[in-house]
Amino acid sequence: LFAGVRLALREVADQARWSGVVAIGIASCCSEPAWARACLQAFDLDGSRRLADVVSTCEIHAGNKQEHVQAIVAASGCNIREVLFLDNEESHCRDVAALGATAVHCPFGLTTAAWRRAR
Repeated sequence: LFAGVRLALREVADQARWSGVVAIGIASCCSEPAWARACLQAFDLDGSRRLADVVSTCEIHAGNKQEHVQAIVAASGCNIREVLFLDNEESHCRDVAALGATAVHCPFGLTTAAWRRAR
């Protein structure tokens, strides 16, 4: 995992200011959904939890990011304006921002610096 991913997920999962307020969703249009889900189960977050342990909802299938994010919003019960979307693809960020979410382009992945700027 990128260091920024580990930092972001641990911060959101563990800090009191986020507790009960923030849900973590995964939006992926990868060509191998089963493999992506296996990765969520395999990636170690902190020695006692896997990545999947802190994720509330996943949309991993063919389709565009707008569809994925709309499904995550529906599943989590939040308002689209409350969504912070992070992606390495600028076009995905534009598409999701058009829905009303805050989108942050992370061209080099979710680095620690990108997470600190985004939050």
